[in-house]
Amino acid sequence: MKVYLMAEGTWLIVVGKDQRPIESDSEDEELAVVKDWEQKDMKATASICMCFSRSILMEADLDSGSAGLWNWLEAKFGVKQEADVMHLYSQISTLKFDGQDLAAHISKLHEMYEAFAAAGQKYVVPER
Repeated sequence: MKVYLMAEGTWLIVVGKDQRPIESDSEDEELAVVKDWEQKDMKATASICMCFSRSILMEADLDSGSAGLWNWLEAKFGVKQEADVMHLYSQISTLKFDGQDLAAHISKLHEMYEAFAAAGQKYVVPER
């Protein structure tokens, strides 16, 4: 999702680095900049919401803008606690192939790596 939002030019709005410009009545150019920012924010909000299930969509506050929505998602689903990260690291480090289904094993490993990356971590293979 991050890469998609970056590609459409809305990521900085989503993470709050590109704040809504202050609106004034004086210049048409300034109004155009505000309107452009609002359009990008709506585009980012819509892009994020298109990935939601119906139940998550019903919970989300769509009026909070893309940054508010993103913060809500991180609070609800983000793996931020150190204990969770350590647990994921332990799972990845100790996962063993049981000889049954290689595709399922690779899929499970991939899911764990994605969860680890979503927590802002980089997995480094320990030296033996």
